Amino acid sequence: MVMSKVIEMDFDERYAVMNLRGITATTITLGSLIWNPGAFSAENKDWQLAMLFEPSAAQRKVEQRGRVFIYDGIKSTDVQRVMDSQFHRLDSMMFIRTQSVSADGNVESEDDDC
Repeated sequence: MVMSKVIEMDFDERYAVMNLRGITATTITLGSLIWNPGAFSAENKDWQLAMLFEPSAAQRKVEQRGRVFIYDGIKSTDVQRVMDSQFHRLDSMMFIRTQSVSADGNVESEDDDC
């Protein structure tokens, strides 16, 4: 019965229903991003560290083609570790807002005007 009702709709009615579904899906998606600030949180750096120390084959390929990735808010100790272990990849990396780690373990963010 529902299918026969859809078939009986003219083009404008079907377009309005499809458009309403698209708007609803977009609203739900945007709402989940807005209400989940952790999705873009600066504290969620695990994926950046994984890209630094365990790059995928696809990432290595795009780096070889010249893509530069900007790493944001990485600790200075991790940057030093990258320079020691991943020196051959440094041309594909840029570090901004690096967090300095002092001898006593305190972390301070540097503002490098980027």
